[in-house]
Amino acid sequence: TTTVRNGALALIDHAKALMYLGDFGTGTQNADEAIRLLESLRRRGDGSPATRVALGTAYVTRCALLDFMGNPDGPDACRRAVAILRPLAERPGATLAARRAYLETLTQIGFEGQYGGVYYERSVRAARQAMHIASELGAKDFSDLEISADYAQAGAWRVLTLAGHDRSREVLRVGNEVLAVADGVLERRPWYRLALHAKELTEEALAGAAAGEIDPREEMKFAVQGQQTALALLQLDPNNVAPLYDFGTDLATAGDSLWARGRLGEAIKWYGRSLAPWGKAAKELRGGFVGEIGFITTQMGYRQAVAGDPTGALRTAARDQRLIEPNPGVHEPPDSVKSLAVALEPQVMEAEVTYERGDLAGASRLAAQAIDRLRVAKPVGYFQKLARAYLLYYSSTVYGRAEYRLGQFAAAEAAERIALKQRKFLSPAALSEMSNKRDSAEISTWLSMALARQGQLHEAAQVIGPVVRFEQSLLARDHGDVWVPYELARALYAQSLSAPAQRNVLLRRAATLLKGLPPRLQSLHDVREWRQRVSQTLPAPHGGA
Repeated sequence: TTTVRNGALALIDHAKALMYLGDFGTGTQNADEAIRLLESLRRRGDGSPATRVALGTAYVTRCALLDFMGNPDGPDACRRAVAILRPLAERPGATLAARRAYLETLTQIGFEGQYGGVYYERSVRAARQAMHIASELGAKDFSDLEISADYAQAGAWRVLTLAGHDRSREVLRVGNEVLAVADGVLERRPWYRLALHAKELTEEALAGAAAGEIDPREEMKFAVQGQQTALALLQLDPNNVAPLYDFGTDLATAGDSLWARGRLGEAIKWYGRSLAPWGKAAKELRGGFVGEIGFITTQMGYRQAVAGDPTGALRTAARDQRLIEPNPGVHEPPDSVKSLAVALEPQVMEAEVTYERGDLAGASRLAAQAIDRLRVAKPVGYFQKLARAYLLYYSSTVYGRAEYRLGQFAAAEAAERIALKQRKFLSPAALSEMSNKRDSAEISTWLSMALARQGQLHEAAQVIGPVVRFEQSLLARDHGDVWVPYELARALYAQSLSAPAQRNVLLRRAATLLKGLPPRLQSLHDVREWRQRVSQTLPAPHGGA
């Protein structure tokens, strides 16, 4: 029995090592073999705590491997681990081994909060409980650095999940507690990988919280700190996919901060720098991170197009295509999400560029073709659904805007409804719920306009009312984001279409906000278009039509 159990534990340790190296397939095979060996011991009557703890550990290892692959069976493996370990860990006099294994399981459930609202409450609750267990075991007095690092890791997943749901004040409070423990571990052991990883994730969450507070300078501060921590991890293991991906995320977050401050050219350079670590992570994972890389690089290309660099936008789409294309010799069905992502990424970006160049019919045609192909896609697992969602989101927004300007308001309405649904699904991929709210507000602005143009004034007012209140709340606490007044001006224009009695007041305020934008924004195609839209609707100074 002992020999079999020790063999299973060796398989579990090897599976964990393979997970950190990105070999999830072999790691899962090892975890499954460990489960088979330990379950056979249980069937033969071995109900000892040692075997049950080993079996729970095998299941949570399987859970972690499946979670990283986006396999929907991952959470079920964690539930099995909980069922095995909770009775052992929560009884009086529980062994340290049982409590640690249970702590590991709760921390992994905390990680699953990155996969969307369905896991949100469960994940936050599990991570909080993991932190409590680690505190009871001495995490904050640093008597056992492994426990302290476990506390930091559980806390990191907790604050990341909270940041993804716009709980910025709680993130700031809990995040600083987590950093204090992570830094305490690193003072005593500077190259402790788990503590470094937890520190970097927490800094990423704090950057998201700063974005939620509309404070781009604080966002930049935490993004730079996160980059430094990720680089420290990469010095230890240059090919580790987790810090590679996190480093790319921190670089892109710095770009977001600069974009918010109106430094568009600098922002795009930071976005460009993020592609190298993401590309390396995708290569190490044999083509993984399709959804995340696609979403963020498409956003980068979109912003290049908005900033007046259509050539750069198309170049970014082509580069992204190379990052996510299947490995040589790997066959992908033509209707698979990965095949469609490779084929449609440049087309979606070309549609945006075509729109920015004023060719509305061309933009509409390209976007509609992409939407039609995506409707037949058959995503399997969360990551493929993510890839399909970001392509549908971007193509639908382009199609909706183009159709609106072409006077096809019913088609525009349908497209914006699709975009709104997909953007909400994408929320966990975008670091903070605030980015989802702001993107959704833009979509709702166009949706309200399309409804108003069809004479559906009551529904249009219902759609735009919350958007205006939301944008006004952002303006009231804006700490330097130059896009906030622009977003409010768009919403006020949309509201003017559904509120004839208030039209002139709303339009004048929108015009004032647009006039006050920095010169760099004034020069943009989209801003000029909105200024023209508002000015053409404004009454003449003397009060005439």
